[in-house]
Amino acid sequence: MLSKIAIFNSDEGTFSIKTETVNENLEPNQVLLKNLSIAVNEIDVVDGKVRKLKNLGCSACGEVMKVGTNVTWLNRGDRVAYFTETGSYSEYKAVDHRKLVKIPSNISSNTSAAVLYRGCLAHMIAVRAFIIRGGINALIDNIHTATSSAIGWMAKKRGAFVVGVTSEETEISPNVCDVVIKSTGDAVVKEILSATKNVGCHVYYPGLSPMPIDKVGEALTVSGVIVDYLNVMQSVPTEIIAAKSLFFTIPSLIDYKNIRSELILTVDEVFAMLSQTPLDIEFAEYSFEKINDAFAVTASNKSRQAVVVKF
Repeated sequence: MLSKIAIFNSDEGTFSIKTETVNENLEPNQVLLKNLSIAVNEIDVVDGKVRKLKNLGCSACGEVMKVGTNVTWLNRGDRVAYFTETGSYSEYKAVDHRKLVKIPSNISSNTSAAVLYRGCLAHMIAVRAFIIRGGINALIDNIHTATSSAIGWMAKKRGAFVVGVTSEETEISPNVCDVVIKSTGDAVVKEILSATKNVGCHVYYPGLSPMPIDKVGEALTVSGVIVDYLNVMQSVPTEIIAAKSLFFTIPSLIDYKNIRSELILTVDEVFAMLSQTPLDIEFAEYSFEKINDAFAVTASNKSRQAVVVKF
């Protein structure tokens, strides 16, 4: 069996599509999948352009083609999704079954790959890396993007007052944000403080294009937290951290959700939340052959759509 795979060249900033032979001799815990819908996420942009990785992608929805001898809960034809496995930009992929979750028939492949991933990411950074609760003011950058919208949605569901910052002219759903502030204005910190009644924000979630760190420091409370889940704030002066005793963390979904029991509980909670308050995300679909276009749209950080590539 042959499989198409996209290899990223960091020097050129583009992918080349190659064909490789799939090893169908699975390990006992592996499942061979045909990827149906692959999410192109901001973390993929960082992994390619900053970390210089070649095999990108971490989330997809696929159809089970074959299972290893230890796998008893899946059958050929089942639809599953994964969010903590790298190298998803491929037609076929072998994945450890403990990283997979079965997808209900009423959930689309796009939702499984892109929305559920973002929901689980939001859960990690709003429930585990920093515990959102009532009385918390959350500052979310790039609120116009699908990922930041998911974080805002999760934060509001948990009772936070959400201040969204954006450089784009776009309508933001009240389900993901209480106040929208233009990040391009000179008075952005003043507006954030005004929105929070001069309290400031307790936690900051940067997007692919974060605010200047000095403005972030001014907008946060004493002992506030910067949750840099994309690892984009490469140089943070210690004097800014020290000025307000701030905390700084770079959490990874792979690290936080590598225990299967927690992965399942998280997915169940996100599914339940989605059924109560839908997270309205539009999709931009590309064929696998157009993966460079899909990657460019995500890297531009201007689109509110969740980008997926499909076979």
